[in-house]
Amino acid sequence: MSLKDLMLFTCPMSLDKYLKTWGSEAEKMVYPYTKFQSIEDIRACVQFPPIEDFLTDKSIDPRIYEKCKSMFVQKMALPEEHPEKWRNFEDYLKFYNLSDVGPTSLALMRQFDIFKVCVINP
Repeated sequence: MSLKDLMLFTCPMSLDKYLKTWGSEAEKMVYPYTKFQSIEDIRACVQFPPIEDFLTDKSIDPRIYEKCKSMFVQKMALPEEHPEKWRNFEDYLKFYNLSDVGPTSLALMRQFDIFKVCVINP
């Protein structure tokens, strides 16, 4: 099995711009890609990292950062028995990865609908 990054097959742009181009209202969440060295580090993290940990060569929208942080704090504060309770940053990572899938598939289908129209009705 080979999993390829969708961006290898589209115009060179960020996922956020790709989603907006193809009509998705979803916003790309933030993740501190360089903060963790292992899954153990991710599982040990129970506080949302500061915005500085998210900064790379791209700027981070403070509004999106605060939205993600707020969600993390709310999910962590849920009662232990609550099915949506998060226990550590691994739960945020799962959410982060899954939050891309739906909007990206919708944007990809919209892109291919345009290709079909162009091929069928040149």
